[in-house]
Amino acid sequence: MPKQYSYEANELPEDATPAWSLIGTHNESVSKGILTIEKPSGTGGWYELFNADISNITGFTIEAKIKVITSDEVSGYGCILGVEFGAGEPWAYLYLRKDKIMINEGVVAPVEYEMDTTDGFHVYRFIVKDSICKAYVDGVLRLTATINNIQGNDTLAEFGTFDDPFEHQWDYVYFRTDGAFAPTSYLSAKRNMLSGYISYINQYVRNKFANKNPLKLPDGRQW
Repeated sequence: MPKQYSYEANELPEDATPAWSLIGTHNESVSKGILTIEKPSGTGGWYELFNADISNITGFTIEAKIKVITSDEVSGYGCILGVEFGAGEPWAYLYLRKDKIMINEGVVAPVEYEMDTTDGFHVYRFIVKDSICKAYVDGVLRLTATINNIQGNDTLAEFGTFDDPFEHQWDYVYFRTDGAFAPTSYLSAKRNMLSGYISYINQYVRNKFANKNPLKLPDGRQW
């Protein structure tokens, strides 16, 4: 099976390839490459994608670009990004509320980081290796926790929410099953982008006069 997967919000997750399963119900729409999901009341809805390669021994990485608009501020769940490692194995979730992110269930000691998740899109990366999980925001490590639960049900990646009321927007969701990878720093990413565009310009000049290989514009994603 492939080791890397991406959902680019060009269609609903249920219609993507591979297709995610919607658990529960909520209002969902896609416009200009952004998935918006919301529900004013009732049980929240989330998406699951089964993958037999998911293992905390090998390591797991999931990343999403998210803007929280509203979230349940009482129960402690809010927007979720997570993974289950199989029946009788651990699960791990990163929770996003309006004013903080948290790893606060199934861990030895709950941890949280205060931030405004509603002020725009942020890139959240959540990695798990063995019993250690880490959360990064915009390329910076913000949370580290130790898992102490064995309550998983299946091997799957998850995103969405367990609660209501909520509304959030998703630009993309990536995950990979071949290890737990820290993100390239934003400074390094910008350097790589600059280097990529310099290469693009050089390639343009060469092709302009030599009619060589077609141009390839770098997208700058540090995956």
